[in-house]
Amino acid sequence: MKKISITFCAVLLLLLVGCVSEDAALAFSAEELILKTNENSSLPLLFEGIKENQILYESSDPEIAIIEDGVLKGLKIGKTVITATYERNNEISAELLVIVENVEIVHPIISSSSDYLKPSGMTEIVFLNQESVGAIRDSFHWEIDHPEILSLDSEWVVTGLTTGLATITATLKTDPSVRSSYQITVAETSLIKDENGEIGAGRLILSATNLNATIQAGEFLEIEIDGALDKDYYVWKSYGNQVAMATSAGRVVGVKAGTAVIAAFSPLDDAIYGVITVTVVGVPNVDYASRLVETALSQEGYVEGPNNDTKYGDWYGLSNAEWCAMFVSWCANQSGITTTIIPKYASCSLGREW
Repeated sequence: MKKISITFCAVLLLLLVGCVSEDAALAFSAEELILKTNENSSLPLLFEGIKENQILYESSDPEIAIIEDGVLKGLKIGKTVITATYERNNEISAELLVIVENVEIVHPIISSSSDYLKPSGMTEIVFLNQESVGAIRDSFHWEIDHPEILSLDSEWVVTGLTTGLATITATLKTDPSVRSSYQITVAETSLIKDENGEIGAGRLILSATNLNATIQAGEFLEIEIDGALDKDYYVWKSYGNQVAMATSAGRVVGVKAGTAVIAAFSPLDDAIYGVITVTVVGVPNVDYASRLVETALSQEGYVEGPNNDTKYGDWYGLSNAEWCAMFVSWCANQSGITTTIIPKYASCSLGREW
């Protein structure tokens, strides 16, 4: 009798809970859905063998879009993945990429850390005016007119494939009249050498130790020159010293948040040059006084050449001059200390006045 009662209870429980249909299925009818901010939309969800109230929804980023009472709501610019799952079998599920953009969208300004790559060189495509565009990169359809020259992956990384000039075009999916283009050149470093065995013709191809040449304020970033034997041989310059400073040998230090163009020149010919754009983020957390002392101490043992020839004078642009004051300016620059704190000077009298 007890065995019969247990069997009866098990059958009853099964009837109350219900069975998982072998034909149960979920699928979205589209891979992605684009919404405007504050716009609501029904979900393009198809299901079979499942009741609507048996479907659970989840947003990978609920700040971008959410599901309320089966309605999809766009909240702010960005992207999120909506997952629909059968509550009785979590292996039965489907995903939908949801992109949210503003009602009004302006033409993006496409950029990258470098528009001059070597074959196999890489850079990341960004919008310089991202905050004002009103949409993210996923809102656009991307094309390359010469895919044999460049490739572009799903993470917006461009890779040089072979030499040539290629144009990247971004077209807004919801309004094709909103579009912008950007050109990248892929080239080989010249094999012509100057009298010192360094690059003697063409453009210098610069790259950073991270893909998008980003640097934390107060920290250093190494810039490389393809084919260079001695980076210290080249003249380095920052067009934006208040954001990032170029020290010797391609070492760049971040000063404050923003972007700056860093250039390297052949000391024999200004026409032989290369540029890269660095992005500085955050605020510095550095003991600059200690760093300044460490920089100065690192020069112990350095010996000047004939007629006051020093790297400090070469850096300042006053070769064969007395260099004691220039040494202080050089140390400040190497330490990432801006001229608003320690001015750049070449005479002790100016230093005393400061």
